[in-house]
Amino acid sequence: MRSQAPIRIATPTEQQTLSAPQKKFNTLTQKIAVQRKLLAAWQEAVPLFQQRVSSTPCSKRWTRPAPSSCFFWMARTDRKA
Repeated sequence: MRSQAPIRIATPTEQQTLSAPQKKFNTLTQKIAVQRKLLAAWQEAVPLFQQRVSSTPCSKRWTRPAPSSCFFWMARTDRKA
């Protein structure tokens, strides 16, 4: 029976330069990580915003009247062709 000796893997002592595709992959991976954090922040903020909007009375929600152009647009969309 053979004795099992641990396998030793040599680690490179100097930093290997990455190829262009490897650099691009690393850059894209970092961008994905940033976007995931941004998405998590949005997902956390949406329920808080919904709670704030639902607890605000309608009269305070809309502080400014809609511009008159909105009424003209709505009037045109109500007409049948």
